Amino acid sequence: MSVDLAENAVVTDGGAMEAASPTLRHLQAVAEFGQYALRETDLDALLHEACSQVAKGLGVPYAKVLEYRAAEGDFLIRAGVGWRPGVVGSVRAPANRDHAPGLAMLTRQPVVSGDLAADPRFNPTDLFREYAVAALVNAPILLDTGVFGVLEVVTPERRPFSTPEVTFLQNFANLIATVIHRRRSEESLKAALAEREILLRELQHRVKNNLYVVTSLLGLQANRIGDSAARGALEEVQHRVHAIGLAYGLLQNSQDISHFDLGGYLEALCRTLIGDDKEGGVTLALDCEPAQVTLQIGVPLGLIVNELVSNSLKHAFPEGRGTIFLKVRRDADQISLEIADDGKGMARPAGAGGPSRPRSLGLKLVEALALQVQGILTHPPAERGVRHHLIFTVPND
Repeated sequence: MSVDLAENAVVTDGGAMEAASPTLRHLQAVAEFGQYALRETDLDALLHEACSQVAKGLGVPYAKVLEYRAAEGDFLIRAGVGWRPGVVGSVRAPANRDHAPGLAMLTRQPVVSGDLAADPRFNPTDLFREYAVAALVNAPILLDTGVFGVLEVVTPERRPFSTPEVTFLQNFANLIATVIHRRRSEESLKAALAEREILLRELQHRVKNNLYVVTSLLGLQANRIGDSAARGALEEVQHRVHAIGLAYGLLQNSQDISHFDLGGYLEALCRTLIGDDKEGGVTLALDCEPAQVTLQIGVPLGLIVNELVSNSLKHAFPEGRGTIFLKVRRDADQISLEIADDGKGMARPAGAGGPSRPRSLGLKLVEALALQVQGILTHPPAERGVRHHLIFTVPND
């Protein structure tokens, strides 16, 4: 729907002319601008649309938004309709009482001049002379933090703007102020979130680096210990710390600051463990579906895999050759994790049926970590080697 300014009538989509009162045009302009503001995010586009709707609503050929620039002490034409190319974004206007925009800003009230040539308050600008401006209305755009600028309409004919028309323009200026405030609030929120993300990533980076330092120190200390049992215990702790540091490293490099891919994390962890195997005859078979998890879920799972894979490397392959299998599946809000090997197998934990053996510290840790993620840990029978199966529900973050 568009407005024919000369005939002061509304043109429907079918092209028929129907009389439109000023009040109807005003309501239509506000409604159309409101709908536009809901889907548009660019401020310059919004200000241009506001000028277009105000010009149609008041039946004038020219409208503009002048943004006040405190540092320069003037106005810049930020948006407008009807003007020649080069006016918007370039032409400035004085911000003093001798010009209507300046008076509107200083008084924070609408300023009206129905016959500019006969109005002793104002000195015409070069732009007004170029367009032979004869009448104008200015409405200040007021924000909580001060004056953004002025919404102005002008016409080359003398015109006694009515009180409803002036009220319409001021209400539209208030609507523009609301839109500007919302846009600035959104920008501030985005900036705050971006700063928070930077700080959080920096914290994750520092935690990762500190954990890697601890890992290196543990490795150095282990190399200096002659007792194999003590050295093995330190290496186990080293691998656990490394598993935590690896999770922080992946989270730091993830696009999502709070989630990372579980399969990629466990693969990197397993390859590190297998790469540390001195024999070098163990291979890794992966079958991992994408599954995003938080640090609170990923770290316990990494520690579980660390313990179970380390256990396989220690006990499953007396000849130094074999395969470790890792499978990750996601079904809706559930994730299943399976770690297996094709080694010699092992005695079942006490209470699990069959030949029993005492539970090691590593298996106790695995059971505790499974409870931490509220998962169900089982050890299904396998034709060769061992199988461990964990299923848990991913919390709604």
